[in-house]
Amino acid sequence: MTTLVYAAGGGRPMPFHAVNIVLHALASALAFLLLKRLTSSDAAALAGALLFAIHPVHTEAVTWISGDGEILAGLLLMAAWLSHASGRPALAAAGLALALLSKEGAAVFPALALAGDYLATPHAAPRWRSCAAYAGVVVAYLAVRFAVLGHVLGAGTAGSPLLNPLRTASGFERVLTSASVTGKAIEQSVLPRRLCLDYGFNQLPVARTPLDGAVLAGIAAVALLCAAAFMTARRPAPWRGIALGAVVFLITFLPTSNLLFPGISIFAERNLYLPVLGICLIAATLAAASGSRSGAPSGAAKLTAAGAAGIAALVLLGGERAYARNAEFRDPLTLYAAAVEACPQSARAWSFHGIALREAGKAKEAASSQTRALAISEAYGDAHAELGLDLSMTGDVAGAEKELQEALRINPEDREARANLSSLFAQTGRVDDALREARALVAAYPADDEILSNLGAALLDKGDPASLEEARGIFEKLETGSPSSLLGPNGLGGLYARTGRLDLAAAKFEEALRRSPGDVNVTYNLAQAFAQGGQPAKALEVLDGAVAAGVVDVGIVQLRDSLRMTPR
Repeated sequence: MTTLVYAAGGGRPMPFHAVNIVLHALASALAFLLLKRLTSSDAAALAGALLFAIHPVHTEAVTWISGDGEILAGLLLMAAWLSHASGRPALAAAGLALALLSKEGAAVFPALALAGDYLATPHAAPRWRSCAAYAGVVVAYLAVRFAVLGHVLGAGTAGSPLLNPLRTASGFERVLTSASVTGKAIEQSVLPRRLCLDYGFNQLPVARTPLDGAVLAGIAAVALLCAAAFMTARRPAPWRGIALGAVVFLITFLPTSNLLFPGISIFAERNLYLPVLGICLIAATLAAASGSRSGAPSGAAKLTAAGAAGIAALVLLGGERAYARNAEFRDPLTLYAAAVEACPQSARAWSFHGIALREAGKAKEAASSQTRALAISEAYGDAHAELGLDLSMTGDVAGAEKELQEALRINPEDREARANLSSLFAQTGRVDDALREARALVAAYPADDEILSNLGAALLDKGDPASLEEARGIFEKLETGSPSSLLGPNGLGGLYARTGRLDLAAAKFEEALRRSPGDVNVTYNLAQAFAQGGQPAKALEVLDGAVAAGVVDVGIVQLRDSLRMTPR
């Protein structure tokens, strides 16, 4: 799906957002049809679908471009369930197969179909043969998954402990923590006051004892859902909607609860896309059941004035919360500022907040955020690397080198840290050290154009004839091998500038800027070439255009101010 949207929309963000919104609207419509079929209550189905459509927890799946898999899997799974409930098992099996290709969590469908058969029509026999066929589809999917990926469960993927600390925890600790994770999932589904993009280490700590408060709260929440399901499973419709809602939540959240195996992340709100339908159904059933009449057909249950008012209030409150949450996704800095407020113990949230601050031109504040991340996880190699970059931008060369070296000690394969260390050496005149690091990177990643370009830049800094000739070969290779990349012309422009051919340098920088409009480094290089070539007016035109276009860079602003103060 993502590949098709990218190709159709040219990589622009708006088509992705439009597709996600359309998919969510279709999923909400299917939720109404499915709930109507399962509960035989128009009122409960409509109320549940409305609550599902506006639920604030969906903002991550719908607004975040990469959440399309969650929406598509939920949509297809609801379509499969509706087909099963309508007596079309072949169509249901096809929908299940497509849902599995979108998200492996769709493997719970056979259990959902059985639960729906049992609770929607308690006096009818469950369709075991159809459910066995669905189980066969799941087994076939798992076989294909194993053939392609080499593993069946999520534990086969090497995930980061910062995303899910349960990957390195014992089985006992994982089971305990899954209770607290499920409790958090129920909390966010019922009362989504503070939503967060990143629950990484150590926002949801690994539980060590059954007496942990979060574990007890999670067990209590699950027990409450189970008790509600048991008490209403044999009651007349629409009360059975409570049992069905509890079962929907528990079954669909199970694959991401960490109970069976550790997932990629310990908890993510996007994984609640389908489970939250169960909570919405419970709320809607409570409102509809209050208006049911004894002896009336189940579909005739109407919302009382109080029930309708309650649903309307939930829709308005949920819509307002979703609107406010959606605004947090307008730019990285706003998003991660909200993340560290909602999840102040997440090292990853603080680190990404720091990256957003640096990209906004706030290197000192960025360093502070990376320090907060390291206070939570001292072994966070990426945070050390990012802190090193921040410190280099604030002039703390010694501190920057220390942090970059620590990042490489933790992860010797960190190419970004090594590249930044090479650049730091070059900036401080340690050209041989810079070349050593750059050559080590090229030896490890010979096909990486960015790394090859960094070696070329280090050779330019070396400056002797042999180094300049080697740099020329590198940049000409990049120009030939990657004709749409800025790396070749930008590097050749630097070579010409180094050898005093500023007119040729400016031409190459203009070509690089044509290939990547707004690139800060190329913009600065082009302005410098014009300024040094005796064309300060052209240099100012380039810099003023960049600033007017929203480019935030200290070097560009300083160069512009310097040229404005220089007599012409």
